[in-house]
Amino acid sequence: AASWCAGTVPRMLAPIAGPPEEREFHGKKIYSITTGVPAAEGEEGAVAVPSTSQTLSFAASGDYVALSTDAATLEEYLRSSGTPAKPLRDFTGLAQAAQKIGGMETGLFTFENQKASYEVLWKAVKADPELFQQGLFMLFPKIGGDEEGMKEWLDFSLLPDFSAVAKYFGFAVMSGGTTPEGFFIRAYGPTPSTLK
Repeated sequence: AASWCAGTVPRMLAPIAGPPEEREFHGKKIYSITTGVPAAEGEEGAVAVPSTSQTLSFAASGDYVALSTDAATLEEYLRSSGTPAKPLRDFTGLAQAAQKIGGMETGLFTFENQKASYEVLWKAVKADPELFQQGLFMLFPKIGGDEEGMKEWLDFSLLPDFSAVAKYFGFAVMSGGTTPEGFFIRAYGPTPSTLK
């Protein structure tokens, strides 16, 4: 899997600043690539997007390939990969949720642990309130307005610790497939068990 990633992932991401770097960690090979986004000039009254670069690291472990822009997170995953993970099929409530959307055999099935996903995002924007703002400008570079004025509307440093809101997050599943009439998607997010 690692050799597939070393050749395939860089071709999927562009622009890439050179070939992947390779290093060993706990007997696993970690590959790292640096991607760059050139600066975008803003039109009159719009915000210019600064040049950015980011390093994506990835490694194969067992049946999975882990990708992260934070090397420490990837290393922590590789350290803990010796401990067998609980199979996803044993996730509490997954089987019942899957039945609500037609099962897992429709052709497309996704699972998201929203509690885990949003905790990472929550902590990131709380620690660096401008992170969301920079991402917004990169997605929509022609957004006009005063950057300082936007900070008054969106001050993520005021967010409480994630532990104060964690009970509102659970998981979600989605299925999709085709019929003679077309394509369908069904999604379902059960009420988190911490709110029952």
